[in-house]
This record gives sequence, structure tokens and C-alpha cells, in this order.
Amino acid sequence: MVAVVVACLCPICGRSIPKDRAVKVGHITVEKRPYFESIDWDPEKPFGIAYPAGGRGSYKDWQPIGPEEDPELFAAVKGRFLQAIQEWKQKGWIADEDLEGGANE
Repeated sequence: MVAVVVACLCPICGRSIPKDRAVKVGHITVEKRPYFESIDWDPEKPFGIAYPAGGRGSYKDWQPIGPEEDPELFAAVKGRFLQAIQEWKQKGWIADEDLEGGANE
């Protein structure tokens, strides 16, 4: 029998995101946690990051950026975000009332 992995598609970028994330100790998976339930909501998070393009680099060189640092990228992401909301509304997956309630309802 083949194991089935359940993943969702990000409505903005199209990447697949697994339902569960593995918690590893070294190379051994010791637990699985629901991916979206394990993400901390941070209203102060930046729009994006800027980092050196020379390979993997290090996290210390990453700099947070806001929409003002790259208005073209912000406009593209904002447009796709709004388009994704409209798609979900048309499919009946969300309603106007869902949008009025806030982020964590």
C-alpha cells in the first residue's frame, strides 16, 4: 500500500504545502504536527526579505523589507492575493462574512 500525502496548493504562489510537518531530531522524524496550526501569527512580520544572492548564505545577512522597498513586487503579490480571494468566493469556499471577521477566526 502506498502512503498518501495530503497537501494544499497556496492560492497565491501555487506551491504545495503539506498538511503535516515533520519534527526531526537529526535525520529521524519523531513526530508530525499540523502545518498550519504550528505557524505563529505575527502581525509585525515584514512583507518580504532581502538577502545576498551568493548561494545559501546565512540568516544573519537577511534584511526585512516592506512594500515601499519593492513596490512592483508588492503590487504583483497584492493583485494575486486579491484574485485568490475572489476565486475562493466564486467557488463558495469563503463568504464576505469570513473576510469581515479578521485573521484568526
